[in-house]
Amino acid sequence: MTQRATTARAFTIPTWDSRWLVPYAWAAALAAYCVLIFGGVVAGRSAQWLTNLGWTVASLLAALASWRASRRLAERRRTAWRLFAAGCAAWFIGQLIWDWKRLVEGVDQPFPGLADYGYVSYSLLFTAGLLFLRTMQPARRLAPQRLANLGLILCSLAVVFNTLIVEPLSRTERSSYFIGVVLLKDLSIAMTFIIAIYSMWSYRWREDLRPMLLIVLSLAVHGLCELSYAHNLLLGYGVNNNLVNAGWIASFGLQHWAASEQAGAEARGARAGAVYQGEGWIEALVPALLLLFIASTTALTIDSLSTGAMRVNIVFVGVFALVLALRETWMYLRGLQLRERMEQMQAEIENAGEQLRRTAEERTELERNMELAARAGGVGLWDWNLRTNEVRYSREWKRQLGYAEHELGGDSAEWRSRLHPDDAGMAADALERFL
Repeated sequence: MTQRATTARAFTIPTWDSRWLVPYAWAAALAAYCVLIFGGVVAGRSAQWLTNLGWTVASLLAALASWRASRRLAERRRTAWRLFAAGCAAWFIGQLIWDWKRLVEGVDQPFPGLADYGYVSYSLLFTAGLLFLRTMQPARRLAPQRLANLGLILCSLAVVFNTLIVEPLSRTERSSYFIGVVLLKDLSIAMTFIIAIYSMWSYRWREDLRPMLLIVLSLAVHGLCELSYAHNLLLGYGVNNNLVNAGWIASFGLQHWAASEQAGAEARGARAGAVYQGEGWIEALVPALLLLFIASTTALTIDSLSTGAMRVNIVFVGVFALVLALRETWMYLRGLQLRERMEQMQAEIENAGEQLRRTAEERTELERNMELAARAGGVGLWDWNLRTNEVRYSREWKRQLGYAEHELGGDSAEWRSRLHPDDAGMAADALERFL
């Protein structure tokens, strides 16, 4: 029997379980990094080494975990997770090139360079993996709600792009090649994020919901860091933003966690177990995630945002609010329709139950009458064997006539002897016609 559980229950933190080792370990590592960097314990050249080592190790662990998860899967889901592993591996290779340029050769800003091929490949491979992964999930019915969801995604990304990319482009003095590489990286990660969050909104992920949600969170953090980094590059600011550096490490930690959840679910046989019904929960979560995306972007650029860019953002946020209001109104009206339909079905079920009860009572009464008729009819029950010309009478009929079982015989002559003389001729004629 399939066990059904809500998404809220699926995401409830249980008592200690080995599957929580991965997120706890990443949380501890990230906390240690933040203490060392933000606390000023490690600074200068040592901080560069620590940060680059963190990026390198994080991407490698995410690649290995994704590959391990793929080995437990089948068909397109295996292909999807192998593409995720390849994407993390591509980023790892790009990071190795970056490490060599930055730490060994001493290049202060190795951008653009060969490392960027690995970073762009990360986005493209993840996009392909998401397309493979969602083909294994049943799509939800196409409705105005899904179009509104797409509108919310595009509005939020419009705010982010206007803040982090369009505004700096109007003030940058970088070369066309430099700007082209920046746009390529940013557009590729933005495309990946759009596909990820729209897929999570538009498909029924069932037991794959938790890994998918972690992938979306990973891409959201990664994309925000990438866009913030591009913003600093275009404006010529320093690229040593500690918050962005920690964000990249966190994004690969989330990907590692997603792979661990996927592998653990397969090992526990989750595909034959609980099915998470989390569509309502996801509908409430994703708009909040998009608003957090917008708020984070605004917080990172609050000091450098021009008045014109702010006005454009206000327009996009207004459209976001309007689309969200229309979406919620449609969902509310849809909920009312479903409620009315459920009440109607409940009334029909109650009427059917009442009719069934009446039918059962009529059946009971009919059975009682049939039993009474059978009992009464058995009083004069008799059976005539035409071969032996003998008649068998019921015991009750013999008893009512005052005879015992053995005192009343079944010979036809004895039967004729009990006929009234006036009825003998008529009975003989009737018997003759019957025979």
